[in-house]
Amino acid sequence: MSKFRYQWFSSGDIGAAATIIFDNLTVLLFVSLILQFGFHFPLDIILKNIVPGTVISILLGNLLFIGLAFVTARRENRNVTAMPHGLDAPSAIGFASCIVGPAFLLLQNAHTDVHTAALQAWHIGACCVFFVGVIKLGSSLIIHRLSTLFPSPALLGAIGGLALAIIGFLPLISIFKVPVVGVPVLAIILAGIYAKYKLPFKIPTVPGAIIIGVLIYYVLAPTGLIGEVPKLVLNTDFSLSLMLHLEMFNQSHASLLYFPIFLPFVLLVIFGTISVVKSIDSMGDERYSIKQVIAIDGLATLCGSLLGGIAQTTPYAGFTAYKKLDARAGFLMLNIVVVGIGGLLGLFGLFINVIPESAVAPVLLFVAFEISMQGFVQSDKKYTVAILFAFLPSLSRLLEIKIPDGNLLTSDIFQNYYVTQLPHVTDQFLITLLGNGFFITAILWGSWLCYIIDHKRWQSVACAVALCAFSFFGIIHSVYISGEVYLPWLLPNALRNEVFSLSLGYLLCGLLTLLVLRRRTISAL
Repeated sequence: MSKFRYQWFSSGDIGAAATIIFDNLTVLLFVSLILQFGFHFPLDIILKNIVPGTVISILLGNLLFIGLAFVTARRENRNVTAMPHGLDAPSAIGFASCIVGPAFLLLQNAHTDVHTAALQAWHIGACCVFFVGVIKLGSSLIIHRLSTLFPSPALLGAIGGLALAIIGFLPLISIFKVPVVGVPVLAIILAGIYAKYKLPFKIPTVPGAIIIGVLIYYVLAPTGLIGEVPKLVLNTDFSLSLMLHLEMFNQSHASLLYFPIFLPFVLLVIFGTISVVKSIDSMGDERYSIKQVIAIDGLATLCGSLLGGIAQTTPYAGFTAYKKLDARAGFLMLNIVVVGIGGLLGLFGLFINVIPESAVAPVLLFVAFEISMQGFVQSDKKYTVAILFAFLPSLSRLLEIKIPDGNLLTSDIFQNYYVTQLPHVTDQFLITLLGNGFFITAILWGSWLCYIIDHKRWQSVACAVALCAFSFFGIIHSVYISGEVYLPWLLPNALRNEVFSLSLGYLLCGLLTLLVLRRRTISAL
């Protein structure tokens, strides 16, 4: 009997690679632009230190997950889809805009040497990511216990809301920025995937749609219908510099001051990983160990920080979509090659320019659909309302991202505006409140309602008490734009009263739940 050989590459890997490559390179580009133009951070440190170190975390994580896919395929004696893995966009942007950039400005006020201030701010950011990696590795020891705390519909609902609001809606904006490209590509993908229409010559749907979108883009470029064509300029000032930056630990004390900012981001990834792996298990196909997945992710984040990276990695939620494309492990290998070249040799900006955003955005929308549907497909119908309830915090997060994004209103002005309006509670204040810690909120909301539906009294009370405690310290519902945690008694009076009122509301919810569910059955009203 011949041994099974894992066919690690298929045509589906091309379409899957397009999305993961574009996502990682886009995040790298956003981080660079935020630091360069938002804080006037020295470009040489961004390109020679920050980007290569951040890229290494992607490459190491992808290599380890490729190895895990081979082990899984050999164990299950069939072809499997590798765990998608890359940069966590919210924390990458958050670390740049809330830690590294502000630290640079503070240090610049204390130092006349801009270069020294930039180096120290970069080390603070890398040290924060190091602590994030340590927390993730530590959580791998208790991740199985954490994963049993919450019902699957709640986790699937939380990740479905994230997919629909963030992964899906933001690309929808990109599609309609250049609709003459985005809409046809979207039509091809939806018709090909869900209505089973085939492209000529057996061309795979997703890569074929992207190629068609790119052709439309450049054919129509002279007409002006697609806007300004980007200039394909390569930055020749880049030089590869990879080395351990142990001197960053000189800033360990300063980096701990940013603990309230990076803690919510690491919790988001830990609970997101639980959701991702549970959604894969619910499909009944690949069996990935949550402990192994979070340990690999933590190791990738840790190693990236030691080489100068300022962003954590995360398993991506698009597994179901990649599985439907029949992707194997090849898309991670393509990600390694392209992102490795792009990040380590300074070509990432060029890659982003060659492939228009409007041609790739429809693929992300398809990924969002696949993720969002899993909760309804894999869960009992009675949990539908709990899944929908878990969607809502992500919608608040979407609004929170778009209101003070620097175009409509800057973060400082926005923070000052809604604080000065208190005790009158504005919609903007509540949107921010609900958006901060949205993923943890979604899991706890969904879990509370699932336990209510199953008449599990003590579990539902525990969720309400957790909501009370987390909101009290700002782990969820932080009153600050940055989402930082705090000691509530140190807040200004108006903010303190809002925090106390919210926490008390959750506590009363738990007490009422305890009373209402004192019987095994509840009479319908």
